[in-house]
Amino acid sequence: MPQSKFESSYLKVERAEEIIDEIISLLSSSPPFLYVLETDLGSFQRATLAKKNGNALAKLVVRCGELFHNLRSAIDQAYYEMVSPVTPEGKEKSIQFPFSKDEVALDKTIKSRQAENAGPAFVAAIKQLKPYSSTGGNMFLTLLHEVNVTDKHKFPAPAGNFSRIDSATIQEQVLDFPGGITNGGAGMCAKDVVWRSQLFNTKDIGEQVPPFMNLYHKVLDLPVEVWFYLASPSYSGEIVSTMRELVSETKKALIAMDV
Repeated sequence: MPQSKFESSYLKVERAEEIIDEIISLLSSSPPFLYVLETDLGSFQRATLAKKNGNALAKLVVRCGELFHNLRSAIDQAYYEMVSPVTPEGKEKSIQFPFSKDEVALDKTIKSRQAENAGPAFVAAIKQLKPYSSTGGNMFLTLLHEVNVTDKHKFPAPAGNFSRIDSATIQEQVLDFPGGITNGGAGMCAKDVVWRSQLFNTKDIGEQVPPFMNLYHKVLDLPVEVWFYLASPSYSGEIVSTMRELVSETKKALIAMDV
């Protein structure tokens, strides 16, 4: 971590980086989304489908929420540290990092959040960060703000991205797979492709699915990624790369405010 007056903020960023490592480990050891081959020995029906690991997803959501909260808090604490000593008495409650909808509104927000008290260099640094959600704004700083404001108690759940799964990749592991998936098409817990076949080895059908005696699931080694899909702001992206970008932009914001 770089040296700065913002010790508490940098500790929060450090914790966020630790959370990313935890998430990477969790995704590897207990993936929240799987793609499986289902075999019914009674009817000889086979199917491919997406499957959710609810416990793993819940753990992932908790860690994601903690990371977003830590990074937003890091920015707000650094901002408060710069602005509060020069803010008139009674105005302290309005001190908060100035996010806005667009560049035009940013000047008003900067003023209402008391940034001008810290001097023109500080105001210029805030403007350079472009903390607004419209075109040209800083998407990742906006994500930190919008996700925390939208719902402080329920973090938007990440989802599985099955777009890299197609017939050819499945057929490499399931020789009797008839095809039918092109560039994804997996529906969570819905069967994507269903066929009947006896051209398989019963020793290679995976584990029994209780309480069904004839039903088996085998997890396929396929590229299921975990993504964020957010409506406000409109954003989609792979979870780990998104979080690394969030950390990077938070560090930039802390460095910029250290004037």
